Amino acid sequence: MDLLQIGVVGRAQGLRGELRVYLHDNKSHCLAALRRVFLAPDVGSVATRDSRFVEWSISSAKARVSGDFIVAFSGVPDRSAAEALTHLRVYADRSELPQLASDEVYLADLVGMRVSTVAGVAVGVVEGVLDANGHSLLVIRGAQDAEILVPAVPEILAHVDLSAGLVQIDPPSGLIE
Repeated sequence: MDLLQIGVVGRAQGLRGELRVYLHDNKSHCLAALRRVFLAPDVGSVATRDSRFVEWSISSAKARVSGDFIVAFSGVPDRSAAEALTHLRVYADRSELPQLASDEVYLADLVGMRVSTVAGVAVGVVEGVLDANGHSLLVIRGAQDAEILVPAVPEILAHVDLSAGLVQIDPPSGLIE
């Protein structure tokens, strides 16, 4: 089973065990199509299921205008049980995710890829994806082991070539200096 990290569990919502879930792509509606997810501490963007992963059936997943979801999992009866799941990462079986359009990629698939600017300047290698309150950042390891955080937004992610293992970015002035 190829598990792909798709988001993070936020805070408990209400008293009936519902949770806010933030997807790495706040325009995605994949939770509405999934019947189950796996929750675990942050074990990386792509993983193989082991004892750290707990499978949860989705009872309901309601998209909100803000881009997050209100999700109810079977077996989470109240706020206390929901609070025990906050800050866990949300993983889905890649084979159960909706088909991507030809110009789309999963952010988790960028891990390990080289990064350069559109001008051809080498930046580093994607080390991971960081969720910051529903906004995804690429964690890039640059020269002299510097950590560079780059917002994973279309305005900055100019081109991804999966076969070449290259991400080209068009960063605003001052982002990577």
